[in-house]
Amino acid sequence: MSQKIDPWTLGIYFLLVLVGWALIYASEYTEELNKAIYDPSLKSGKQMLWIGLCLVLLLLSIFVHHRVYDYFAYLLYLFSIIGLISVLFWGVEVSGSRSWINLGVAYFQPSELAKYATCLALAKVISMPSFRFKMSSYLGLFLLMALPTVLIIAQGDVGTALVFPAFALMLYRGGMPSFILFLGIVFVVLFVLALWFSPLIIVTVIGSISLFLSVIWAKNKYRIFFVLICALASAGFVWSTDYVMTQILKPYQTQRIQSLFNPSADPLGMGWNVTQSKIAIGSGGLVGKGYLQGTQSRHDFVPEESTDFIFCTLGEEFGWVGTTCFLLLFSSFLLRLIYIAERQRNIFSLLYGYGVVCIFLAHYLINLSMTLGFFPVIGIPLPFLSYGGSSLVVFSLMVLSLLKMDMHRTDMVLRI
Repeated sequence: MSQKIDPWTLGIYFLLVLVGWALIYASEYTEELNKAIYDPSLKSGKQMLWIGLCLVLLLLSIFVHHRVYDYFAYLLYLFSIIGLISVLFWGVEVSGSRSWINLGVAYFQPSELAKYATCLALAKVISMPSFRFKMSSYLGLFLLMALPTVLIIAQGDVGTALVFPAFALMLYRGGMPSFILFLGIVFVVLFVLALWFSPLIIVTVIGSISLFLSVIWAKNKYRIFFVLICALASAGFVWSTDYVMTQILKPYQTQRIQSLFNPSADPLGMGWNVTQSKIAIGSGGLVGKGYLQGTQSRHDFVPEESTDFIFCTLGEEFGWVGTTCFLLLFSSFLLRLIYIAERQRNIFSLLYGYGVVCIFLAHYLINLSMTLGFFPVIGIPLPFLSYGGSSLVVFSLMVLSLLKMDMHRTDMVLRI
């Protein structure tokens, strides 16, 4: 027996989409512009067409069977991998990243679809009755996440690739031991520290801590062996950071990371984006300059003001009050998704719901941190607010799929 579609989640979703549409128009508006928000020659007009497509998806999701996501999870994942490989040969390069396929009437970014497909595939694997967390399972899940990540990095789109490690929270909810998640967090911290300090200093600290623990656990050879393995792995990871910075990342990506720690070193180059972003947000004050009254974001002081830095337009025109309202609204949206995921009676739907939360949370935190200067400028959209058809359609598809599963939660048996 199906339930009604969740009105609160759907309402917040539509509100966020409309806010994004208005902000996209504001980011390109000038006094000389004599065009309406729906004019197809403007980004806001093109975004309106994508919003219309999302409405069509909403209607289709009502009629599609709720088990279609489970049945075709692997097939969709395979299709997304083929798309990622195709981009490497026939893709169109935009802003230094070969991530787009020209469909004739529009450009599509397969990496956006890959996030959705990987989420479904992970949920499918873990929901299998025979699945257990063991060494072979970890390897399979890692490969499932690593394959699209590597292909996306090969395109030069490091920002999108950073979303995939967030699926660790989904695996944790699915039963992965907490110490695995803890180790992942430790390696992230080590990577950040390696950007701040010399690898020799960090390795020395790791060695000192390991020696101290070895003395305390001198009578327990298994603990000493575990400490030794962790110390060697940590030291190797830290030393590999320099290799990643110099050999894997492109020069402009390395400069962006360096500008995070010292944006004043190159204020007219890599530090320009962050500096202008802070100026735009700060100029909004308490209540902002008013809608369509911003100057920093729409006079090209802030690059990519309609995509990666759309939050600047919000901060400049609506100030602290507007940004706070948005943060509360988006946080409410995430909490609502968690609530919906938790009330599922099927492990596939539950884990898929948490996977969607992971994707949105990663985009949310990375984009805002990037805009505020707490993270390198890597190019990642703010869900529902940033201009872009591929991201809007796929984000909408994620939400609508979860809402469809939720409508039939009483028809599905929990296996956990």
